[in-house]
Amino acid sequence: MSAIAADYRWLVIVWRLPSGVSTPRVTAWRRLKRIGAVPLTPGSAVVAYSEELQEQMDWIAEEITDADGDAWVLPVGQLPERDEARIRRSMRRAATASRGA
Repeated sequence: MSAIAADYRWLVIVWRLPSGVSTPRVTAWRRLKRIGAVPLTPGSAVVAYSEELQEQMDWIAEEITDADGDAWVLPVGQLPERDEARIRRSMRRAATASRGA
């Protein structure tokens, strides 16, 4: 892991897709869910940082732009403790829900 990457704790993807056809939107959410990302807003999601997940999120962002949307993958350092705790709770709930499905 590079020295810069060691400072990252989270990956946030922010995107916008044109309204209308929902297929690209559904595809993006399914792929993000598969890698363990949790939604922040209707057009953003977060996952714990790893180089492997950054590569996967970059691919998802590329698919979004190929569908005439815009997408950015943002490596993020430490967030306020309250926000990190809320994200971790959301990740645990999502993991529990996927095991029960």
